[in-house]
Amino acid sequence: MGTALRTLVQKHKSGDGQRISGKGRLTADLITKISSYYGWAIKSFAGDVDKMHNAVWATFHHITSTDEKPNHSFCPDGPDSWCKYNSAMAKNEPPPKSRYNLPEAVSSALRPIFERLADKKLLQRCLRGQTQNANEALHSVIWSLAPKDKNASLFAVEAAVGEAVMRFNLGTHNASSSILRELQVEQTAKGSQRANEKDSHRTLNAERKRGSSAAFHAAAKRRQRGKPHPDYSPGVF
Repeated sequence: MGTALRTLVQKHKSGDGQRISGKGRLTADLITKISSYYGWAIKSFAGDVDKMHNAVWATFHHITSTDEKPNHSFCPDGPDSWCKYNSAMAKNEPPPKSRYNLPEAVSSALRPIFERLADKKLLQRCLRGQTQNANEALHSVIWSLAPKDKNASLFAVEAAVGEAVMRFNLGTHNASSSILRELQVEQTAKGSQRANEKDSHRTLNAERKRGSSAAFHAAAKRRQRGKPHPDYSPGVF
């Protein structure tokens, strides 16, 4: 989500000839929040594609709502809703002013991104609460060896894919050792040390992510304990 939004800012201009970024439009802070809410939508409803789908669209409609055109139909109802508009309506209070009031051109530019990332076929791949699957993780290794924004020969791309697959499955040290052995080249002590460092870094990152995911689900269970109908709550909008 974050990458898609930042790319949108760089490449897309609104209908009035101005960029869609900047004050009152798509700011860096708003991009960070949308990305965070997208992750929460997936992790909060891991295992339920329909609820993931609705939670993602709740973010879109809530953020793009304006004072003139409020749209909170995907947001949870009731006085305790995280959506201040729906909460106020349930309490028969005047609804608060919209926080963002994004121009129509910005909302229109955001919609295709949400349509793509809220697609149920895509969300099926995130059922375990992970926003990056194994294929995407492998692609990131390939792109680190053969960047997408640079031209490369077919041989270079095939070599990058082969090495990336070996790194992904065996680790950097084993992959580099196997390649050098096939080429009848002796691996240097420095090269071996660097490869081991990369493997250690990868292992630590994986453990950190697993720990973070476990902590998230434990916290979610504590928050929802005793609530018969828990609603998606990505944070304060």
